[in-house]
Formats: sequence, C-alpha cells, structure tokens
Amino acid sequence: SLEPGHNLIPLNGDNIPISGAFDILEIRPAAIEVDVDLYAEKEVELTAKSTHSLPSGITRIELTPPQETIRLKGPQMILEKIDKVEALVSLPSAVHQRELLLPSFINLPQGVTATPQDIVIKALVEGKPKKITVQRSVRISDVSAITSDLSIKPKTVNVTIQIPFDWDEKKQQLNQIFAIVEAPKNG
Repeated sequence: SLEPGHNLIPLNGDNIPISGAFDILEIRPAAIEVDVDLYAEKEVELTAKSTHSLPSGITRIELTPPQETIRLKGPQMILEKIDKVEALVSLPSAVHQRELLLPSFINLPQGVTATPQDIVIKALVEGKPKKITVQRSVRISDVSAITSDLSIKPKTVNVTIQIPFDWDEKKQQLNQIFAIVEAPKNG
C-alpha cells in the first residue's frame, strides 16, 4: 500500500496481470517511484489586484472581494506554501460609473482548486471631473410682454460646464440646461 511521501514499488508478476498463456520473463525497470501527498483543505486570505494601470481620467480604484477568505483544496505540500490568493481583475478602458462589479481570475498551482471559483470584485471608482461644452438655443422667458418684433442674435450660445467623471449616468441632466433670457417689462 502507498504511504504519504516517497514510495519505491517493486514490479513483479503480482502487479502486472497477464493471461495464463504467457509467462513474464523480465520487467524493466524492476521498480517505480511514487510520491504521495495527502489531499487537504485550507482557508486563506483573498485579495484583489488589477492587471492594468488606471484608465484615463480615473484617479483611484478600490477593489474589494466579496469575502475575506477563500477555501482551497489540493495536495498538502502545495497548500502549505500558499498563505493568500489574489483575484486578478482586468479594468475596462473607459469607466463612467462610481461602482462596478468586475469578474476576476484566480491563478492557482496545478492540482489546487478554490471554492468559490467565480469571484466578482466590487470596484469603487474616483475620477477627475471633465469640462464639456454644450450648445443651446436662446429662449425668451415671457414673449407676451414684448410689443415689438423679436429678433435674437446669436440664436445659440455655447455653455462650458464641469461634469463629474461618471456623467454617463447623468446624461439626461444635460438636456435640462437652457439659455433663457428674461424679457424686459413694459412700463
């Protein structure tokens, strides 16, 4: 029987079954070496790490795994060398949200498995505000107060505004920017 560690097993007719019509004359090599390791489980620290640099306009990303530890299973001698596992995250090239959920990849030695295997990392993102220019038509607030013909020059204005980096979530708010001129009161 095999024991944990290094085993030398002789090869003979007892461990090479053949039909009764044949006789074994010789076996080479006469023995084989078998290394046996115990199957074990171990709980280790789980961290998250980005595989890329920060995308343009992003100043900071905090990566948080869903749990602090992960359970590993595999050969005991290999598990003894592992004290933490990194969930590797690939960042998108453009980020327009303050919070992301990103799939990760865990690189483990051969023969080692992790539970859970699919880990989604939470990313909290901070970014630089952006400046954009929007063009808007000029509107008069109370046309009924004007008795003469109305002529507007220019008919449009450019409005430069500073927006947060996650402005894609707030695009509809850009449509609420108007250029309104109050009509003078008669009297």
